[in-house]
Amino acid sequence: MVDFNGEPKFLIDASVFGGSSGSPVFIIDFGGKPDRNSNVLIGNPVVIFVGVVAETYQRVADEIELNAANERKLATFENLDLGVVIKTRTVVETFEAWISSLSD
Repeated sequence: MVDFNGEPKFLIDASVFGGSSGSPVFIIDFGGKPDRNSNVLIGNPVVIFVGVVAETYQRVADEIELNAANERKLATFENLDLGVVIKTRTVVETFEAWISSLSD
């Protein structure tokens, strides 16, 4: 799987919102295979852990200047219903580092 923006992350198209961080993300592979009549034969489902939701992917919808010196701005964000997911390998590395720190 390709990294997103050069980091071990990927996007999911889901209704992800504030408070979703930490949610596990799974893929269910039903092992479907077509037969010669184009019917899909379902095999034994396999659940694969692929990562953890880290944040929502948003874009700046509007910026409002608060003063003439441009010292401070307010921005409104538009939720794109995309979730940023940290890949499994990073979750495992973090967990292993935490376990290792307990034995020090």
